[in-house]
Amino acid sequence: MKLSVICPALLSRSHDAPILDSLRAQIQGKPAELIVLSDDGKMPIGTKLNHLLRCVTGEYVTTVADDDVVPEDYVDTLLDATGTTDVVTFNVNWQAGEPFLDWPVETCNFRPIAAVRSAIATQFVYPAWSRSEDRAFRRWLRSRQPSVLHLDKILYGYCFRQAKPEFGGLMYAPGCREASRGDVQRVLVGQVAP
Repeated sequence: MKLSVICPALLSRSHDAPILDSLRAQIQGKPAELIVLSDDGKMPIGTKLNHLLRCVTGEYVTTVADDDVVPEDYVDTLLDATGTTDVVTFNVNWQAGEPFLDWPVETCNFRPIAAVRSAIATQFVYPAWSRSEDRAFRRWLRSRQPSVLHLDKILYGYCFRQAKPEFGGLMYAPGCREASRGDVQRVLVGQVAP
């Protein structure tokens, strides 16, 4: 296996998340796997990521969120780029809905969404947080001074929330939806079947 794509998800949206449908189609017949850990939102994201990292079998691992977007060539592009470097970075777009339009673009740097050699990524233990756990990973990975290949291509679209006082609180970016939280208590771990 060359690439493991991991996704900490909410159970309420893990069965109909467009990004997961897209990734299921993209990994067919390729040396890639998609591993999803879903719960009711009570488990911190950092804890989910630690569980997911113990399940990877790919030489590289990358993380996606269940409410973000990736292009149709995401898996192929990462498979082509991996193999000679420790980390593959790419550009990200800060929007979602209608993918990759006129929103700010930046490099993913050492965020968990970069493709990182599993032998390196699995050495990190995420803090049991649901906010800023990715910052802890970035600081740790940067301190290791890995070799980096940057792809000057947008491979990820964030679905972010921003405060809109005139609407009474948080609003999702255009095209994003807020998932309802169910009371389901089970946790699912494993490869997503095609």
